[in-house]
Amino acid sequence: MSIETIYGKGNQDQSAPKWILSLFEGWYDPCPLNPEGMREKDGLNDAPDSVDRIYCHPPYSDSEEWVDWCIRQAKRGKLVALLLKHDHSTKWYSKLHNADAVALLINKRLAFGGRIESHTPFISTIFILEPKQFSDLDKNRLGLMGVTK
Repeated sequence: MSIETIYGKGNQDQSAPKWILSLFEGWYDPCPLNPEGMREKDGLNDAPDSVDRIYCHPPYSDSEEWVDWCIRQAKRGKLVALLLKHDHSTKWYSKLHNADAVALLINKRLAFGGRIESHTPFISTIFILEPKQFSDLDKNRLGLMGVTK
């Protein structure tokens, strides 16, 4: 099976590894997967006012649209964690940099689960928007101690 088949525009329904999902347990997810592997909703409306923490693992084919959404949510006072492939050559990466996002590089290929269990052909990054809102507990859970921009 080719990389294009697994990660091409037609297959954007891959779940993050359980260890990453456990870091963000209880956080609002604007684009969760259902048991069949298809996304339940597109989530591009504003997050509910009662939500203060957002974890977003969007379809990679629409990264810029989701980055824009996440930046808007951070401006609304939400703490946002965004899992994306590491690609500093993109416009959306520049937008995250300009929004003062903290980039937490995951220096290995993740094993995603969804309709097809496989490793990504790229490394990934968790971007954090509004890091000044972290409590000490969150810093320890997310490994942010000593991280610099």
